[in-house]
Amino acid sequence: MKTTMMLAVLVATAPAALQAHGALNARHGGQIQEVSETGVELVTGATGVDVYLTDDDTPLAASGYGGKVTVTAANGARAEAPLVAVEGNHLTAAGLAAPAGSKVLVTLSDKATGMRTFGTFEAK
Repeated sequence: MKTTMMLAVLVATAPAALQAHGALNARHGGQIQEVSETGVELVTGATGVDVYLTDDDTPLAASGYGGKVTVTAANGARAEAPLVAVEGNHLTAAGLAAPAGSKVLVTLSDKATGMRTFGTFEAK
């Protein structure tokens, strides 16, 4: 009985624990995921690949980060471009195409700590 009750409590509180860092909101029409406690929103378009960074839904200064975006097309062809801070929490890999269905790897480097994190997406 105790085990069943404890299991019920764990199941009931799991959604709250999973949202402990706040909800991830895609504010720029892209895909968003949490990468090492940083919200990474990927937006693909005609002018390139854009990345927006947040922490608990608060914008992070893009100037503190660098990195690159690697796109692998369905046929295996790869292309990559550096991520460059634009303004606010916005970084861009200008001119890089990410066709629908391609795999997109975002590599972020924290300039202050040197820590690297990775996020993977499928372009839509």
